[in-house]
Amino acid sequence: MHEAAIVESALELILAKAEEHQLTKIRRITAKVGELSGALPDAMQFVFQNASQGTIAEGSDFIIEQVEATASCGSCDITFPILYYHPVCPSCGGLDNQVLTGYELYIDTMEGD
Repeated sequence: MHEAAIVESALELILAKAEEHQLTKIRRITAKVGELSGALPDAMQFVFQNASQGTIAEGSDFIIEQVEATASCGSCDITFPILYYHPVCPSCGGLDNQVLTGYELYIDTMEGD
């Protein structure tokens, strides 16, 4: 479960940022997680609920926004969703494609008092 290391590292950064901004309570955290990131949102939620206990983030809303995996075709210039890590253009069958989204894995926003 590499989600534990990911969430614990993110929580360290969140708490450091909260201290920097003199927050005493974190109310809401939003994370972006791409479909190709390899991280499982349910596992991240579970780890966050446990790792945040006893911190100012305990009880906060930890919202994970999944980002769809998409690619752009270099031949016919369309953007399409990627299925199963296989970016073949559904229009022309081309393989000259660039992945646009889906590898995201970061904390997007944080709110607190």
